[in-house]
This record gives sequence, structure tokens and C-alpha cells, in this order.
Amino acid sequence: MSTRRRGRPPGFRRPAPSWEWAARAACAGHPDPGLWFARADDPRTGQALAICAACPVKAACLGYALSVPGLHGTWGGTTRTQRTRLRNQARQHHAA
Repeated sequence: MSTRRRGRPPGFRRPAPSWEWAARAACAGHPDPGLWFARADDPRTGQALAICAACPVKAACLGYALSVPGLHGTWGGTTRTQRTRLRNQARQHHAA
């Protein structure tokens, strides 16, 4: 009886994410980087989301954030809670 190994093959390494988009982000060089890591109920989270809304690399940033479950802060114009919802919706859609 053979058993098929699940998961990654031996020696597999996930490629490092490309961060080339980050230098063009609207948040790059912002004087208050903590703005993107404020608590969800902090009014500064709304400020971060507003800056993200017009960001030229919002899609790349969101793609990165969705690939890293549990990532804290505002990324790609979403909060951690919003990204969790997006992942759950995607799972439900694929399961249907």
C-alpha cells in the first residue's frame, strides 16, 4: 500500500514575495507609518483607508495581504477583518 505525501515536496520553498510595488505605494515614506497599524476602532484607520483608496499599487498590496493570513494592519485598502471576510467568501465560492 503506497501513501501519497500531501503538502509541499521536500526542499520546497515558497518564493519570496516581490516588493517592487511597495516603493510606489501611497503610504511609502508617510510620516506616520503607525497609521496603517491602528486598531480597527481608531479613527486613524479611516485615514489609512482613505489614503489606500487612491493608491496606484492597491491591487498588488491587497494580493500580498490576502496571501498572508493573520497579517495585522491596513493593506490594500482593507482591514484585517475585511481580508478575513474576503478569504472566507472565496472559500465558500470555491466550495460551491
